[in-house]
Amino acid sequence: MQSLKKYIVTLMSCVALSAFAQQPDVYNQFFMNPYLYNPAYAGVEGHSVVFFMYHQQWTINEAPKLMHATFHTPLKGGIGIGFTGYNLTQGALINKSVGKVSASYLVTMDRKHHLRFGMSVVGGSQIINFGELDDPGDPAFNIVDNSSFMIADFGLTYQFVHFNVGFSIPSLISYDVFQSESFAPVSIKPLDNLMFKLNYRGHMSDDIAIEPHLIYRYSVE
Repeated sequence: MQSLKKYIVTLMSCVALSAFAQQPDVYNQFFMNPYLYNPAYAGVEGHSVVFFMYHQQWTINEAPKLMHATFHTPLKGGIGIGFTGYNLTQGALINKSVGKVSASYLVTMDRKHHLRFGMSVVGGSQIINFGELDDPGDPAFNIVDNSSFMIADFGLTYQFVHFNVGFSIPSLISYDVFQSESFAPVSIKPLDNLMFKLNYRGHMSDDIAIEPHLIYRYSVE
């Protein structure tokens, strides 16, 4: 029965993932590792968590590749900490590396109501290898500047009985990202992306549980 329980939960995760595939980097791991998009989940499991992922979009050599590693753990006094690093490559042309350090805090109002909030500081770099372009001297590419950036994110979660509600702001500081089609920089502002999450964990029996997730992302295109 334990294997059946795991199967049901995993199946629901995959169904939700298919509708969530166009979200920002690493956000499609919302079920197994929600800390990736909301720092308030750092330490939420009550024990240390290590998570690794490798994703290659296609099987060809120049396919986009994403690698990331995550660690988060609870500390005394309701504090949680987390660390994440990931690297995204798009062929031999674009490379993006990011590192994140997070802290969370748990406020227990009573046995059934818990509030968590968290914040991260994020540093990264974006590099375009102009040597891979057919005409790297084209003036159209002069608007692009390989750059480093620093941002921050913020998150809240509220758990009551079997429900959990989450809210996060992935970008508290404005920064520029490259468009892979034209290499033109696009400015990301704090309220351009917001994340909302609602999930419910219900037990059908002692051995079977069901956990549907509802996730909404607001994005300014």
